[in-house]
Amino acid sequence: MSTKILYGKYLIINANIVIPSGALYIENDKVVDYGSYQEITGRYKADLTLGSSETLVMPGFVNAHSHGKGLTDFQRGQIDNTLETWKWRRYPPVDPYLDTRWACVKLLENGVTTTMHNHGLIQPDAYEDEFISILEAYKESRVRVAFAPTLNTENVFTYGADVDFINSLPLKLQITCRDILKQMALFGEKEYFEAVHSLHRLYNSQQVQIMYGPLAPQWVRREALQEI
Repeated sequence: MSTKILYGKYLIINANIVIPSGALYIENDKVVDYGSYQEITGRYKADLTLGSSETLVMPGFVNAHSHGKGLTDFQRGQIDNTLETWKWRRYPPVDPYLDTRWACVKLLENGVTTTMHNHGLIQPDAYEDEFISILEAYKESRVRVAFAPTLNTENVFTYGADVDFINSLPLKLQITCRDILKQMALFGEKEYFEAVHSLHRLYNSQQVQIMYGPLAPQWVRREALQEI
C-alpha cells in the first residue's frame, strides 16, 4: 500500500469547508482523511509528503465540453470558423492515442482532472481501434472522462435532404459528396449503437463513463434520437 500526505496553505474541500494549513491523507491514490496539517501528521505516517506553505490544495477542475484534441486546430493547419464549416476541415493524420495523451497532459497541467470528450470520428473504417486508443490514453493518464462518440446521419451538407443537395451540384462535386457519404456510412446507426454498447461493457467504470453523443438534432434521424 502506498500512502501520501498532501498539504498546503489552504485546503478546499468544498464551498463550505476551507481549512487553513490543511492536509489530505491518501492511500493507494484514494483520499481517506482530511484535516489540519497538525491533525493529519499526528494521525498518520506516510511514505511521501507533498506540498508547501504556498500551495493551494483543492478538488480538480472539470472541463464540461471538449473534443479531446491535444494539438489545436491552428497547429493542424486550420483556423476556427463557423460550426457548419468545421465539419469539412481536413487535418494531417494524428495518432489518436498520442493526441489524447497530450490533451491529458495539458488538462492536468491546468488542474483539470475530469473532462467531457465529445468525439468526432476521424477514421470511420477503423472506429473500434480509434475509440479504444483514446480510452486507453485516458486510463493511463488517470484523467476521468465522460466519453461520447458522435452520430451524424442526415442533413450532412446543408439543413435539408442530402440527395436533393447533391443532385443540384456539378458532376465533379456530386462524386465528391457521394464519396463522403459512403465513407460516413461505414459508421452508421447500427455500428454506432453497437460501438456504444460495446465500449460501455469494456470501459464503463468510476474513471470512464460512456455516453451517447448525437451531433445535433438536425443531423440525426428522429428514430435514432428516440432510440437514444
